[in-house]
Amino acid sequence: MIARALVLLGLVASVAGAQGSRPQECQLTFDSLPTSSLWQLRDQYTGLSTVWIGGGVRARCRGTSIVLTADSAEYSGGAKLLTLIGNARYRETGVTLTADVIRYFEYDTRMEAQGTVRLRTSTSTLTALQLIHLRDIPGVRQSSTLALGRPRAILRDSTASSDSGATTIDADRLYAWGDSLLYGGGNVIISRPDLVARADSTEANTVTEFMRLFIGDPRIESAGERPFVLRGKVLEVFATDQQVTRLLAKGAASVVSDSLTLDSDTLDIALDSTRVERVQAWGAGRAHAVAAGRDITADSIDLRLPGQRLQELMAIGRARAETPADTSIVTKEPDWIEGDTVRALFDSTVTVDSTGQPPLLSLEARGSARSFYQMAPRDQRETLPSINYVTGRRIDVAFLNGEVNLVHVTDQARGIFLEPTKRTPPPPTVPPPGTTR
Repeated sequence: MIARALVLLGLVASVAGAQGSRPQECQLTFDSLPTSSLWQLRDQYTGLSTVWIGGGVRARCRGTSIVLTADSAEYSGGAKLLTLIGNARYRETGVTLTADVIRYFEYDTRMEAQGTVRLRTSTSTLTALQLIHLRDIPGVRQSSTLALGRPRAILRDSTASSDSGATTIDADRLYAWGDSLLYGGGNVIISRPDLVARADSTEANTVTEFMRLFIGDPRIESAGERPFVLRGKVLEVFATDQQVTRLLAKGAASVVSDSLTLDSDTLDIALDSTRVERVQAWGAGRAHAVAAGRDITADSIDLRLPGQRLQELMAIGRARAETPADTSIVTKEPDWIEGDTVRALFDSTVTVDSTGQPPLLSLEARGSARSFYQMAPRDQRETLPSINYVTGRRIDVAFLNGEVNLVHVTDQARGIFLEPTKRTPPPPTVPPPGTTR
């Protein structure tokens, strides 16, 4: 990321040169302060001077709003370099930079700041130990900033009176381009009131309210009443009016909450006020969900969770839903239903138990549908289950109090019902004549 940032900084200069016009050179003028003292050394060959100023410094760029102040300064006429030392400050319209030391290059209006560095604009605040800043010059270049030393950026709504709802980005290095683009690299941590995100690298656009996380182990941990964790090789965050409305995870994606675990190649999550409203899963591999005690696999899965309470699950493409068998019977096989499409409806209106699982109302399988259910046998002395296996174009299963209540098969219906019977013990073995026991 630092190499990328340095390349971008180089591009700024190369683009300006290609346009045939160099940056607007700053012509410094110094205000006369009553407390200031000055010492000057002139080079006898070049006629250029080096000037040292103490007791307070205030300089301006002629014809601009730029003002530079410090406790003391050194100015090199040959390099056209002003070094501000102690309480150094650079100020122009919409931008304020403070640091222990600021080196201001008059020729290309570039600043290098060290120490306790703070750069504030109308939409963000950036703190760092070291910073390089190129000011905006209309028609020549956009402003750009490279910050090092574990910098922190605070992005906020320009109309907000405080930073309480701001987005904070910490990283080993940050690069800002203009007023909207921000790149971060190295142990990136992004904090918002509604989530915390982590990755090795990030890029953000404050105008479009878009953010991407990649490299390392990108993950998002939500806050709120029902938190969840989202992972993937690339994570994208979409927001509107400072509210996150969509999360997109690409590559080995997974989301885990108290009532849902979902794995897929790609996950698309819609949110409303930090709550998950809908999750869509698809991609090159199979989607796998564990929800409300059911294990579902399919080519793609669509879950609807108004208020983050599971209401409907649609599994499409070689869909299969498995349910643990009744605990009253002895079996290692789960109950299952299969079809081209499997749809499950849950009663999200009732109060769920401590596991957060809503009760299942119905299961529906369409297209080459099959179902396998195990029930307790009528003979209570028997521990093996009764087995009900049916096939058809469509199978509808209704539940009552969490148990299978009715199975309805439509078109091309076939089935078998097997019930175990008590086995008759084999007769005793009779030894051959002439042998003793």
